[in-house]
Amino acid sequence: SSTKSSTIALVGVIAVVATISTATILHRNRHAHTSVFPPNFLWGAATSAYQIEGGSTAGGRGPSIWDTWCVQSSENCNGDTGDVSDDHYHLWKEDVQLMSNLGLKAYRFSISWSRILPNGTADCRLC
Repeated sequence: SSTKSSTIALVGVIAVVATISTATILHRNRHAHTSVFPPNFLWGAATSAYQIEGGSTAGGRGPSIWDTWCVQSSENCNGDTGDVSDDHYHLWKEDVQLMSNLGLKAYRFSISWSRILPNGTADCRLC
């Protein structure tokens, strides 16, 4: 199901963030020979638009360079597209609730530029 896919992707993202964080943020406890997270360490998750967003044409989104590149040849993206992905576009409330249930306090996400500039350029009447 979509929720299961989102959960799996979210857990994968958390694992990567935790691994990177462990390698870069851990500090040595001066009174012991163990590593601990600082008291103010902020657990969170991060995602990237194309890998999680889905909804490739929803809300007036135009094609991105990734959309074009992935459909040019099935070899480019193993035949996969971002058309549905983890469908974070439609399931963001459930995804954020999952993060909250896990106790995460931060979420860094990106939005496809083709949602902001569907034609690839700004409407100069708005500039």
